[in-house]
Amino acid sequence: MDLDNVFAYSTPRFVKIRDRRLGMLNTLFKFFIFVYVVVYNVILLMGYKVQGDVVGTARLQPRAPDLKYLRNSSRHRYCTIDGKNRTYTSSDGLIPDLPAFECRYLDTFDTVYPPVEAQALFISTRVNDTLQQLPPNCTDLPRPSCRYETTSVETYFVPGTELVTLLIDHTMSVPSLDFSKSSLDMTGRIEYTNGTEVNPCDAYTRRGYLCPTFANGAGFEITFGTQDAADIIALDTLFQAADVRSLDERAGNIGKFTSETFRYAGIVLIVTVNYDNYFSYDENKVQYILTSKLVPDADFKAEEINPGPGIDETTRRIIDRHGVRIVITQGGKIGRFAVSQLLIVLVTSMGLLAVSSSIVDGVAMNVLKMRHIYAQYRTVTSVDFSDIAAIKQSDLNRFVAEDLVNPRPAIFEQVGQGAGGVTSGEGQPRQMTSAPAPAKQAGYYGGMGPASGLVDEVDDVDSDEGSGTTGTSVRSPEIVAWGENPAAASSAPSVRMKGWKRGFPSSAAV
Repeated sequence: MDLDNVFAYSTPRFVKIRDRRLGMLNTLFKFFIFVYVVVYNVILLMGYKVQGDVVGTARLQPRAPDLKYLRNSSRHRYCTIDGKNRTYTSSDGLIPDLPAFECRYLDTFDTVYPPVEAQALFISTRVNDTLQQLPPNCTDLPRPSCRYETTSVETYFVPGTELVTLLIDHTMSVPSLDFSKSSLDMTGRIEYTNGTEVNPCDAYTRRGYLCPTFANGAGFEITFGTQDAADIIALDTLFQAADVRSLDERAGNIGKFTSETFRYAGIVLIVTVNYDNYFSYDENKVQYILTSKLVPDADFKAEEINPGPGIDETTRRIIDRHGVRIVITQGGKIGRFAVSQLLIVLVTSMGLLAVSSSIVDGVAMNVLKMRHIYAQYRTVTSVDFSDIAAIKQSDLNRFVAEDLVNPRPAIFEQVGQGAGGVTSGEGQPRQMTSAPAPAKQAGYYGGMGPASGLVDEVDDVDSDEGSGTTGTSVRSPEIVAWGENPAAASSAPSVRMKGWKRGFPSSAAV
C-alpha cells in the first residue's frame, strides 16, 4: 500500500484556459453579478443598511369647518326643508327614493365620540336620539317587567362633515436602531390608491372655494408634508385618497349596504403612514407617505347614554351615532449602515461568482468539442514525490524559471505545423525544426510521469479538421530522472528550449 496515495493531498489548481468562448461567457456572468450586487443591491437598494421595526404614535384633532364653507340645509339634498318630508337619489344614481332627514349643525364636541382615542377617530354623520322611560313604580327596577320604553326617536344628519379639518400629529421610532423622528422633522405626501399624489387643496377648489391659507384670512392653513409645519387637511382629502367621491354614494354591494349611503350607514377608513429613509443617502432624512383605504361593506356606530338636562332618574337618552371611523397604522422601512450587513451582501456575491464559475466549468467539461482537453488541464495527478526524494537542489532551482512539469503536448506541435506554424502566447508564429530524438530515460519526470519519455513518435495524427501529419515532437532532453541516470542527461543531444511560459512555450529553437 502506497501511503502517498492513501494520504494524497488535493489542492485547487488555477488553470488559464485560453479559449475566448469560455472567457467571454465567464466575463458576461461576472458583469451581470457586478451589476446585480454592486449597482442594484448595494447602490440602488442600499443593501448595506440593517432595518428595524417601526413603531409610532398618532393623534387626530378635528376642527369644525368655518361658517363660510357651510351651506344652508336647503342646499343639501339629504336635508328636509321646513320639516317637510322628501326623498333624494344617491350621488352615484344607484339608490333612488332615499328618505331625507333633519339636519343639525353640530360642532366637533358633539360629533366626536369618544373625545380622545389613540390612533383613531370617530365623527358622526347620522344620529338617532332616542328617549326612554321606566314604567311607574320601577325606579329601582324591582320586577322583571320594569323595562325602559321608548317615548320618542329623532334622526338627523350632520352636514359639512367633508370639510371638517384634521390635525394629524404623528411620530415614529425604531428602538433597535435608536432612531426617532416627529412629523415636524420629516417631509411627506398623500397618495391615491394608484400611487399618484393627492393635492390637499382639491377638497376646497372642487367646491369653488379658495384653499385655506393665512393669506386669505383663514384661521388655519391647509398644509401637508412640509417640514417644520403641522399636517392639516380636510376630511374629504382622506375620502379622495380612498377613491370615495361622496358620502352620498351607495355604501356597499351586499346586504343592507345596497340601499344605504355612507352618510347614513357609516364608513371605515384605514389610514397608513409609511416612513422611509432609503430615498436618500442621508440616513437622517425621513420621508412618509400617507394612504387611505376604504374597508368595503363595513359600517361603524357608537352608542352612548346621556341623561341630558331636565331628565329624571326614570328617564334615559340613548344617542346612536353612525359616521366616519378612521384608524391609523404606522410602518415603513428605516435602516442604518452596518458593516455586518455589507459583509452579508459581499459574501452573497462571492457565492454568485462561485455559481457562475461552476456553470462555465460545466460548459467547458460537458458541452464544447475540446472538453476532453480542458479536463486534462483541469485535473492533474502528480508524480510520487517519495520516489524522487533524492532530487538535487540545483535541479529544484530549475523549476523556478522553467516550466518542467507541464511542457506543451507534442500533438499540439504537430497540429500547429500543419496549420502553418505554432503561435506563442503573444500571438507570434513559432518556427519548428526537427531534431534527433534522444533516448528515453528511466524515471522521466515531466508531464504526467515516467511513462511518457522525452520524445513521442507521432504517426498519422488526425486533427479536428481531418488532416494528418507524421513527425517527431521535441520535448526538452534536459528533463531526466535525477539520481538514476545522470550520464544520460550529459550524453543527450544539445537541444535547448527557450522562452517557456506557463503551459505553452513561446518559442522553440534547436
